[in-house]
Amino acid sequence: MTQTIDPIKLKAAAEHLEWVLKQYPDSEDVQGLLHSLAPLLESAKADGVREAVDSMKIPGARTSATGAISRTTIPVSVPPTPISLTK
Repeated sequence: MTQTIDPIKLKAAAEHLEWVLKQYPDSEDVQGLLHSLAPLLESAKADGVREAVDSMKIPGARTSATGAISRTTIPVSVPPTPISLTK
């Protein structure tokens, strides 16, 4: 199933995620994630993402809550949920 992407929402989400990650300049993990995601974020901001991206191709999208790696497709056309991070 191909999902439709709203380029305005995707650009806003990419800019917001980049901004949030930049709020933690002293965290090597966060800055490493920002560095890894930079090409995808730049592509999203430049309207270069046209369809949903398989999460296995996105740095940091793998989770290991039970020791198993989950595989999902991240619906990039869904607006981001506001998050609250505390320093």
